Parts: sequence; structure tokens; C-alpha cells
Amino acid sequence: MANNHDLASCVPLFASQDWLEALFESNGRYYTWARDDHTLLRIFRNDLEEIKQIITDWGQGALHLEYMGPV
Repeated sequence: MANNHDLASCVPLFASQDWLEALFESNGRYYTWARDDHTLLRIFRNDLEEIKQIITDWGQGALHLEYMGPV
């Protein structure tokens, strides 16, 4: 995944309770990886606290995401 999408120094931050989704940081950008359907999405926010607040208040569906493709 890292090589196919030019991701370096990936740092895991959160995982869903069922371990099917993970949020991580790479090169100052944030991504979510869905393990069940093998997709990578980039989050259009560069502030982790803001990302956490959006997810807490409205759920992950409220984030503006860019589909990066299958992994």
C-alpha cells in the first residue's frame, strides 16, 4: 500500500473497534484504510484534533474524503 500510493513513514493513529478501519498519518496528511474492502481514502483536513471532533460529533461520513484507490 505504501509503495503504490507514495506513502512514507506511516503512523497508525486509530482503529475501529472491529479493526476493519484504520486512521493513519503519512507526510503530514491523514488517511483512512478500510481493510474489509481494501480501499484507501485521503482526508481533506490536516488537523488531527479537527478530524477527531468531526468524527465524534457527526461520524466519519461527515469527513471530506478523496478515494485513492484499492490497496
